Amino acid sequence: MRVINNSRYGGKLPVKKGKADCVFLLAVLEHLPPGSILIDEAVRVLKKGGYLIVTTPAPIAKPLLEFLSFRLYMISEESIREHQHYYTKKELVGLMEGHGCKVVAYKRFELGLNELIVGKKE
Repeated sequence: MRVINNSRYGGKLPVKKGKADCVFLLAVLEHLPPGSILIDEAVRVLKKGGYLIVTTPAPIAKPLLEFLSFRLYMISEESIREHQHYYTKKELVGLMEGHGCKVVAYKRFELGLNELIVGKKE
């Protein structure tokens, strides 16, 4: 398993096309502008039938995260300021389907403040 940890990602993943069984983007998408090539790259490296697993804060989490960060200093201000977009379920489903992945699971967790979506490359 190869772990690539770079929240300032902007290029190609160092993995050959169609080689990965699974790609995890855990708390990543919100730090990138909508339309980032990361989803393209994640799907590119997936094998047919491979899984793309994404977690991201739900839009309803934004005011709470900002309060915990900017008022109570319980969460890193830098991390919250880096959030560029909070994805709705409709947007996440659209991202998956628009990149050739069938949505096989969606769930909100942590009191509905975070979202998990799983897509399978067709």
